Amino acid sequence: MSGAPSPLTPSFVAMTPTHYNLGFTVGWGIETRILTNWSLKAEYLHLDLGSVNDTFAVSQAGNTSGIFGAVLTTNTNSHLHDHIFRVGSNYRFWSWAP
Repeated sequence: MSGAPSPLTPSFVAMTPTHYNLGFTVGWGIETRILTNWSLKAEYLHLDLGSVNDTFAVSQAGNTSGIFGAVLTTNTNSHLHDHIFRVGSNYRFWSWAP
């Protein structure tokens, strides 16, 4: 066995991890008083930031073929969205208005 790296062991990964996406958020919420100074609340938000496309190039040490000696290139596409549910309680330090 020689000291040469395995062809499957990456030694360099080229990528651009910074993305700026424009998106939107829509949702609803409700809050109700349950005691003199206490209230309960619930909220739902839908968040959508569009899609992100990335290309990753993995190269092997000593390999000079291709751009940056790349032996493997992969493309990814991700759609960034989320559903957020929140519940909570609030305490009001001053009395509720009549």
